[in-house]
Amino acid sequence: MLENDRTVSSRHRISGNICGILMLITAYLLTRKFGGLAVMTDAAGFFPEKWTEYLLVTFPAHSFGIVSGVLLLLTTLLLPAPETLSKRSVTALLWSIGLLFAALPGCFAAGTDWDFAFPEVANIAGIGAWALAAGRLISFDEIWGKRLAAAFLIGALVTACNGYWQYFFGFEEMKLFVAEQQRLGIEIPESLIKKLADPRITSTMASSNALAGILLPALMLVIYFAWETGKKFDPPKVSQTLFIILGSAVVLGALLLTRSRSAFLGLVLTAGLMFLSAPKIGKKWKFAAVAAVFIALAGGLFYAQKLGRGTASMVERADYLRSCAALTMKHPVNGAGWGSFFYHHMRYKISGTDEAARDPHNMVAAFASQAGIPAALLALAALLTPLIILWKERFSPWRGTVFWCGFIFMIHALTDSDFHVPSIPAAILLLYMSALPADKLKVPGSEKAYRLIFTGITLFVALLSTALNFHFVRGEKAFADFTDKIQPSTPQVKQKWENTPIEFLQDKVQKLRPFNAMIPEMTGDYYLRLDDLDNATKNYDASAKINPMRPSIYRKKAVIAAMKGENKLSLHLLNKAKKLFPKNRRYYPDHPENSKFFTPSSQSSL
Repeated sequence: MLENDRTVSSRHRISGNICGILMLITAYLLTRKFGGLAVMTDAAGFFPEKWTEYLLVTFPAHSFGIVSGVLLLLTTLLLPAPETLSKRSVTALLWSIGLLFAALPGCFAAGTDWDFAFPEVANIAGIGAWALAAGRLISFDEIWGKRLAAAFLIGALVTACNGYWQYFFGFEEMKLFVAEQQRLGIEIPESLIKKLADPRITSTMASSNALAGILLPALMLVIYFAWETGKKFDPPKVSQTLFIILGSAVVLGALLLTRSRSAFLGLVLTAGLMFLSAPKIGKKWKFAAVAAVFIALAGGLFYAQKLGRGTASMVERADYLRSCAALTMKHPVNGAGWGSFFYHHMRYKISGTDEAARDPHNMVAAFASQAGIPAALLALAALLTPLIILWKERFSPWRGTVFWCGFIFMIHALTDSDFHVPSIPAAILLLYMSALPADKLKVPGSEKAYRLIFTGITLFVALLSTALNFHFVRGEKAFADFTDKIQPSTPQVKQKWENTPIEFLQDKVQKLRPFNAMIPEMTGDYYLRLDDLDNATKNYDASAKINPMRPSIYRKKAVIAAMKGENKLSLHLLNKAKKLFPKNRRYYPDHPENSKFFTPSSQSSL
């Protein structure tokens, strides 16, 4: 029903349809274009030369914040504002203004790590803008809620099918292509080679864990929509059962091929809670359910250790939380600043891997360690509030489906993806907006005052999300051009930038990302390959001035010192890199990459 159906003008009806269609397209594209690995400050996006090629690639992550900001601006200007506060708008405000305020202390504490802080705020603003826009549209006309959910589900099903194609055919085609590129002498990124050696499906060639995070709620949705659709066919029960089996098989099969252990954990815990909280279940059956959960988790652990991918990364995730706890205890009020986890974890990690995680893969821990305990409580409130509201209706058809989607998302957000892939929380938020009650809560002040305040908030978030993310995508495009000059992926790309000075592209991207230490470091790499040691050293020094905590800078300076015969200085620099990341063997003189620069006698003196 339209809000105040009798008084809704034809203009508002047309405006609602325009906003609804645009949001339907975006909901479908959540998995198709916005499901990539987001907010990687050192990974340039892929920007094709022809606009038609954008149909074939994943959009840069921060483009979602531009789209959601524009959608929020449209819904704010075209649709009537809600008359008063509701449980739906409380959730939307928590995920927008609430998380933005929660992120601020981490920004103030970031210092020279602003290049970490900026994308965090931009990403949060984009997710919050989407929550407010979806809430505004669905409050205007409730029918858009399930329409948006269906559009997301269709996108997820297409993505799952693409994953099957990738698993059975795409990997082999890509391997043949990469082999041909290597035969022609074209440098292939190591990250791509590792992906091709990994049997897990990703569908968007971005992240198997991100795909799992998308497919988890899709599994719940496909059961609901299959059940509802089956009612329209005779015989209904047979049709419902058949549709559920077919739909679930498509999603569950792709989910298993991601080999995501956090997804398995989420499924087991969700199934356990679902059974334990069901009414009229005896104690014996509940004890049996608890035992089944433990058996399933133990079986999954055994499979991972003996037949699967092992438990090393699981131990690594526990080590993330240990680092977060240490940072939180040291900076409990305002956190250590966004980006601090990365450098702290490199120095003090216990696990023996050389992985350098940029975030702790836990939404609450990320806020606690880098923005403080109050911020973490706000993040926890954003996760729990809609679940608490929907708890009593967890076994109703639609709201119950959304509750379990939200619960499984929370497990995933606390074990794997946090909020860095915007399509995952965006999908859950559109489901929340469709299921949360729009009942009016009593708030002080008049309806007019509330409408003005709420409209002001939505306009602020819309403009903030659009501006911040547009600025970041501009920087990402400039960074991609800069990277193409340094490491051209094809002969055509090499020819395009052949006559463009590296300094021109460096200055262009540095103006947009003044605190990004990777830019002068990569320029130093460019000059080092040309054996221009003076310019390489100059740029490495500039990088160290921006951020003195990057161990890779000191290793490269150590290599230059060794090439000049300055062995004492070289060992001092390499030791400095080793202290910043002691678990990474690359910063040891006996590593194969370093052994040609250091004699055995100099290695033993380190």
